[in-house]
Amino acid sequence: MPAVEASSNPAALVGDSPLLVVWPERFLFLGRLGHVAKHRHAADVCLVAISGRLGIRVESSPDWWYGTSALIPAGCMHEVQFGNEVTAVLYNDAHRPYYRALSARDRHQPILGIPPEAELQRALRRFRVEETSAGSAARVALERCFAAALGTYADSPPIDARIRKLVKMLESKVDQNFTLEELAEKVNLSPSRLQHLFLGETGVPLRRWRTWMRIRYVLRELARGASVTRAALTCGFASSAHFSHAFKSMFGVSARSALVGKARTRMIFVS
Repeated sequence: MPAVEASSNPAALVGDSPLLVVWPERFLFLGRLGHVAKHRHAADVCLVAISGRLGIRVESSPDWWYGTSALIPAGCMHEVQFGNEVTAVLYNDAHRPYYRALSARDRHQPILGIPPEAELQRALRRFRVEETSAGSAARVALERCFAAALGTYADSPPIDARIRKLVKMLESKVDQNFTLEELAEKVNLSPSRLQHLFLGETGVPLRRWRTWMRIRYVLRELARGASVTRAALTCGFASSAHFSHAFKSMFGVSARSALVGKARTRMIFVS
């Protein structure tokens, strides 16, 4: 799989080129995904169809729902049909939620339809055409629109000091495969108590959070020009196949189709 490129070429961001914008605590994917098989995220997700409609079927219902936007909570098994339309998918890290409506700790049911949908669609269309850098007016306008629709925290809600310590250590040693027992010992907890506390503080299981965090770090390495194999190994995956399997399980699509497809994904990092 070719490396994902970071680019500031305006022409490259129009048409079928997917775009990935990464903030410290969230990221946004814009592109065509088609049918996304059953999967569950380790983060709350906001979906917005830029044009047309999207179809969603969640684990609690046998029926498909069709509309323009939806919020899917972390851990909710779901299937999505995007058709051939460009769709926005916004993810918010579980351990440091930025948007109130996307806080995995506040367990909620899927929400189908997010007002104001029309404003979000307009902002996303403009962003997709005009976005060329981390500081563009189109990005700022889009952030304001998402903030109005989803609400924001002035500061991320505090989490238990032991979980905060563990998160910091795992992010600094992303390539190391600590056992659950080793992690528990580092924060003076039993393995079962650590799992229970982590889930209670973040809303997602420790194991899935660690996979989520590693995938984010792989994206960063790909944007820096690393091959998929090198990025996967650097970020703690046993191989590129291990990374691809984890990616498919987390997002419902293959890493190749989401990050490469017919045109390489462009990435923008926002500090």
